Amino acid sequence: MVVKVNWTKTVIASGLCAATAVFLYYLFKNDEEEPEEFDSYKQSHTPPALSTTRAEKISKKECIDLLKKIADSQEETKALMAAVVDELLSKKLKSSLIDVYQRCCSSIPPDPLESEGLTLFDLDHVVDRYQNDPAIRDSIVKIMTIVPPEDGDPVLSIEEIIRIHEFMLSELEGIVASYKSLPNREALEKKVLTLAVQTLISSRVQQKFGYKYTLVDKSVIKNHSELSMNTRFARLNMQMQSEMSEMTG
Repeated sequence: MVVKVNWTKTVIASGLCAATAVFLYYLFKNDEEEPEEFDSYKQSHTPPALSTTRAEKISKKECIDLLKKIADSQEETKALMAAVVDELLSKKLKSSLIDVYQRCCSSIPPDPLESEGLTLFDLDHVVDRYQNDPAIRDSIVKIMTIVPPEDGDPVLSIEEIIRIHEFMLSELEGIVASYKSLPNREALEKKVLTLAVQTLISSRVQQKFGYKYTLVDKSVIKNHSELSMNTRFARLNMQMQSEMSEMTG
């Protein structure tokens, strides 16, 4: 049986970037599975008293400004992640979850949505209003965390991608076990925790395989058509989603 990978669901459930899931939905909403999956996610996570009053008043210019802030924040986060990976590989930082969490916590940029008093669902509402505007769509494209590789860029094979993800799952299982042993784990901020986990796994992938996380991400996007029909890759993604939910809910 062939299992098709749902990319929006993968992004949401893994906790990598909830805002990116919104943008994936609007950029690739012709995918027959995405609208149903994304609507289901919203229904199960939307607070009953959610208000979009603030979102309804946001103009197109304000929307573009907000998207720029999100893009800038993501660039800062990626720079932080790269710096912490280097510190881990050079042994300047201990490779425990709590040490990496504390390092990320001290430098992670503020969330533009929180700063504006907006939620993920307000963002969905705003993007929905302006989704057909070329300037808005251009801004959304710039926000996408993973940029497809250019012609000539190295791309990992399907087998290598799967081998790396098998290693990532094994490492994630160990990190989850470490998390469950922390006495203060409920007090950890989920956004920072997610970044710490990503950074730890990225450093271990680079140490074992010699590949930076950016190359792995680009290779996944380049091979997304074939990977979307690969049962091993789908199973690995579901297992990683399940493991992440043990920490992020």
